[in-house]
Amino acid sequence: MMDFDIERNIDAVEVEVFSNRILAIIEEMGAKLVRSSFSPNIKERQDCSVALFDRNGRAIAQAAHIPIHLGSLKGGVDAVLRDFSFENILVGDAFMCNDAYLAGGTHLPDISIITPVFHSNELRFFVACVGHHSDVGGAVPGSISPSATTIFEEGIRIPPIKIVRQGILQEDNPLSLGSAGLSPLADQHLLPLVHESDLIIAAGYDPIEMRAGWRNPWGEKGKVIEFTAVPNTHYMHQADLSFVGHIGESLNTLRRG
Repeated sequence: MMDFDIERNIDAVEVEVFSNRILAIIEEMGAKLVRSSFSPNIKERQDCSVALFDRNGRAIAQAAHIPIHLGSLKGGVDAVLRDFSFENILVGDAFMCNDAYLAGGTHLPDISIITPVFHSNELRFFVACVGHHSDVGGAVPGSISPSATTIFEEGIRIPPIKIVRQGILQEDNPLSLGSAGLSPLADQHLLPLVHESDLIIAAGYDPIEMRAGWRNPWGEKGKVIEFTAVPNTHYMHQADLSFVGHIGESLNTLRRG
């Protein structure tokens, strides 16, 4: 392994050249993120950020987007280094996280993607980006509830997970439950849990975009309580009890007993 702590004198001109070069790279990263996005949150509001870190997780530069995201990206890189050894971080890998407690995130709608950068087969840097997602579940639309008392009411919690392994999307990761109904490999992990459940609460469940196997996955024997904002007129799934109304208020009522 190369020695990354070589000492040498650097004059002011070199500092300025390298500083502007690094900032140019970061700004181009941010521009590509905005241009490639389909979400108005990123393409129009630019509620996103990118940053560059060294192999030890020390921040080098961040684009001038949302300053508070630096803490979130830093926490995500630190969490990846905590949970994965250098030997388990390979070329073509990518990591995802959003959890405020397990990955230093800001709030759950801000999901970070962290990618290692290699040179001469050595891990040298990490590049990271974070973007605000319009909804990641939780008690209210938008996943930002002023009345939430626990993080579980805000939406799905994602600890640092490897979502891409050497260029291949890890659809068979047990934590890839967000791919339910879209990925056959993810279904192999979630459908057995559905079949073994004693009770299923379908809050805003919409199988329209899913494959046929997810339209009524619990079968005739499943005990299902449904909370929906509009009446079920498509009959692509059935429930033993169906409540029509505000989903967030219904779940809070259920929680209070």
